[in-house]
Amino acid sequence: MTKVINVSLEEIVKLENLRDKGYLIREIDKDVNGCLTTSELQCRGYNDEGIYVSSQIFSRAGEREKICLDPEGLPYYQKTLGPITYNIYEKIFLYNTGFGSAMAHLNQKLLLEILKEIKQKDILKERLLYKEFKTYAEKIIKEAPKIKEVFDKMHFFNDKNLNGFSSLDLEVFKYLTKKERSWFDHSPNSYDIVGIRLSDGQNVDFVEGNTKEEAAFILWYRNYMLSKDYPGKVEDSWRKSSVALKEWITKVTKDLETHEFREIRQFT
Repeated sequence: MTKVINVSLEEIVKLENLRDKGYLIREIDKDVNGCLTTSELQCRGYNDEGIYVSSQIFSRAGEREKICLDPEGLPYYQKTLGPITYNIYEKIFLYNTGFGSAMAHLNQKLLLEILKEIKQKDILKERLLYKEFKTYAEKIIKEAPKIKEVFDKMHFFNDKNLNGFSSLDLEVFKYLTKKERSWFDHSPNSYDIVGIRLSDGQNVDFVEGNTKEEAAFILWYRNYMLSKDYPGKVEDSWRKSSVALKEWITKVTKDLETHEFREIRQFT
């Protein structure tokens, strides 16, 4: 009976006196959009000692290198698939994508990491992004008396006229002015519009102990990303990741072919 010997991909290409050397690629999985996510590469060759076989899984999951910002100030991961490095925009920057990430507050932590970076780095795009946010926050503080009037009318008269303010403005106002944490108290008296400081702790979110600046940035930055069609960039990224996966496999198979492996449809 012929002996079957399992070796790694790196080992099989170094073996001498192999005959009938071949490889095949099997697509294992695709995402909901039909883009390739996982493939398997199988190699085989013979010599007097037996049949040498090798198998390796290639996945587009890749390695996340670091968080970067593009020229518009939008976040992406720099990722690596084998020798291929590319950029990918991910949903986790917009919202928590599952129970685990929600429990860990992963989205909030990532956005606060971005805030920390743009406050510290003396790079033009980071500086401009922080300036845009700071200008917005200062506008809300300046307009706080008028926004409080909107809340008063909503509370006492059920008047839903926002008087030119957006739902984001109202939400950020809450984080900047709420006096104390309470599940139930949303009366006008629960908001203090005097002496607002961004460095103070916010009193809206019962989970995160963020400052008013941090909480406001999370809300503002999510809205900023949506205004720049971030979901569209996420969708396009997954297509690019499938292309990167195929490029990685192509590089590996070209190396196999230099070692006289040939592509076949199936092993016999």
